[in-house]
Amino acid sequence: MSSREHIVRQGECAASLAATCGTTVDALWNDAANRSLRERRHSPHMLAPGDVIHLPDGERSGENVASASSHDFSTHVEHVDLLIRWLCPTYPEHDIGDDDGHEPEVEASEPEPLANVPYRLEVGGRIIDGRTDGDGVLEERVPARAMSARLVFDPDTDDEREVSLLLGHLDPADELSGARQRIANLGWPDGDDEEAVKAFQAHHDLEPSGRLDQATRDEIEEQSGC
Repeated sequence: MSSREHIVRQGECAASLAATCGTTVDALWNDAANRSLRERRHSPHMLAPGDVIHLPDGERSGENVASASSHDFSTHVEHVDLLIRWLCPTYPEHDIGDDDGHEPEVEASEPEPLANVPYRLEVGGRIIDGRTDGDGVLEERVPARAMSARLVFDPDTDDEREVSLLLGHLDPADELSGARQRIANLGWPDGDDEEAVKAFQAHHDLEPSGRLDQATRDEIEEQSGC
């Protein structure tokens, strides 16, 4: 089958591209033309902007049918698993402040799982109600072409909290951008900040160099789980 080169953009992955082309993730990812990409990336769901992937010629969306007669047809919408573990920092009890009204500096302890919390997920025109498990994990099947979602914890209560999700935007862990994204997702102030890297390294008994060396990248990948 003939194919064409496509330069991956932010937010795209093999699943979303396969859905656009009317094929499956396995068929696209295992195409011989994509062998070099498979050797570089561990997962079809985690590509970096600038990666080159070969797509089959001729997109089949199933959205436009030009005919004077009536036809019965169905379309298959590719879905992927959305799997996220939610953590929240915990803070020890402390005094309100000193006589000058200055708040004392308080460091958060290890984050705790956001366990057994109800949520409402709006994605791809669907509304999904669920509850995180005991480890704070949310797992749902979502349309492969979806690139964003709205998540509300404790919906319809006074504790309601809303989170905007960008789907497919996490770069591979071995890319500098991916390592920085994971630091930010783990709760450090800013993955682009050298001080945030130093703080992460010190917290995990690594040399606080501020550089994303291999030992630091390995620890980031282990802590993030992806």
